[in-house]
Amino acid sequence: MNAYFYALLFGLIAFFTQTKRATARNGTNPVPDGGNISFVENKGQWDTRALYRADIPGGAIFLTSNGFVYNFIRTQNLHNCSRDGLEHTHTDSVVHGHAYKVNFLGANTTASRQEFNNRNYYHNYFIGNIRSQWASGVSLFGEVRYNNIYKGTDMRVYSESDQSVKYDFIVKAGNDPAQIAISFEGVTPQLDKEGNLVIQTSVNTIVEKAPYTYQVINNQKQEVKSRY
Repeated sequence: MNAYFYALLFGLIAFFTQTKRATARNGTNPVPDGGNISFVENKGQWDTRALYRADIPGGAIFLTSNGFVYNFIRTQNLHNCSRDGLEHTHTDSVVHGHAYKVNFLGANTTASRQEFNNRNYYHNYFIGNIRSQWASGVSLFGEVRYNNIYKGTDMRVYSESDQSVKYDFIVKAGNDPAQIAISFEGVTPQLDKEGNLVIQTSVNTIVEKAPYTYQVINNQKQEVKSRY
């Protein structure tokens, strides 16, 4: 019997100057992660709606039960703040930011999750004086998978570089990919001539690459036409 499933692949690229962020780490010596982005679990150090957080160029992405929240900042503002701190100047440094949501409409908000590629180090967070907001031994992962986020459909979130996050919808045999629906809050995306989704925020430009979809039949990958 042939196995059929669809995989819809999405990728995000942010165009701006990359800013490195230093984070205190403890534990064993870090193992190389191939330069890929890591997803940090939420053990109470952030808003409870955030399940995981990943630092991406110019900001962060938070994974929630029904989508993503992107939080970007203007990198030049950070450079100015760093310079002011080093030079002990007293200028009023303002950091401009822009956050927006990606919602998976009709998604299963109680979908079980699996984590893969556990990093061999962890983070500790001691934020403010409220111990309930402290977290230690916080794990990092290379991939997060949502099981049955739609009927018969899983989603995996991962990266293949330190520049972008990807997410795939894996539609099992006999299920309908048309149930996948995405909406945006805080931005108004536009399609370019290549079918990419261009998102202009107040601090940067984001491009979500046109979806690449394929079906596996008799262990052979066959591309399926798809678009936003």
